Amino acid sequence: MKIVILLAGKGRRIREYLGETHKSMIELNGLPLLWYLIKNIHQAGFDEVVPVVGYQGNSIISYLRREFPMIKFDFVWNRDYEKTNNLVSLVNTEKIVRDSGFIQINGDLIFDYHILKELSCVEGSAIAVDVVNRKEIIDSPKTIMVSDHIMDLGRHIALVDNGGYAIGMYKFSKELAGAFFDLSKKLIVEHPDMGFHDPLRQLYSSCYVKGFDIAEKLWTDIDEKADIKKAIEYLNAMEKNYVEV
Repeated sequence: MKIVILLAGKGRRIREYLGETHKSMIELNGLPLLWYLIKNIHQAGFDEVVPVVGYQGNSIISYLRREFPMIKFDFVWNRDYEKTNNLVSLVNTEKIVRDSGFIQINGDLIFDYHILKELSCVEGSAIAVDVVNRKEIIDSPKTIMVSDHIMDLGRHIALVDNGGYAIGMYKFSKELAGAFFDLSKKLIVEHPDMGFHDPLRQLYSSCYVKGFDIAEKLWTDIDEKADIKKAIEYLNAMEKNYVEV
């Protein structure tokens, strides 16, 4: 199974702090966020990665090829990243991943690699969900679940109804991938700025997607300057995970 990473955007919410630096190249303990992301993917047992690039795409491609020769990269471009959202980025990967299923990871995610390893073993489709901190206020999409079946996803969900936060890691079975791409290609004709959560929400009633509880494993995404400090704290706590590969 291939891993898709969404890296095309400019990180507008943190742009004032970053300047021209690509969001994935924010330094954390002297290494780019992207270094930790690829290391985690490799440690979880994956060596086929599909990065979707746009903003500063050539620099990202050069960095990944230089630093990770053990990974087979299949680069995909979203050259309309200024006008589109992450749904277009994901749709652009269809020819590579539709027939096999895939795991999609947000490009600003710091996480314990065991989350990915365990998510990959879940049968069918699943979304990694932080249930433990569901009553905390976190700037991530919430979920509504019946038992472990995800019925809705998004920031519109009230905190009182939150079944857990979607951390930014999504497993698409072959069946879900097919339905997702077919629906998404219709939606982006009129709504090219749509996010990939929107078609997913329309498929939950017909496609079973499991909410995979990550238990107390550490994760954070980086959307604001304050998130960088949290990411470094978590990396220090997870330092034993980063061994030479």
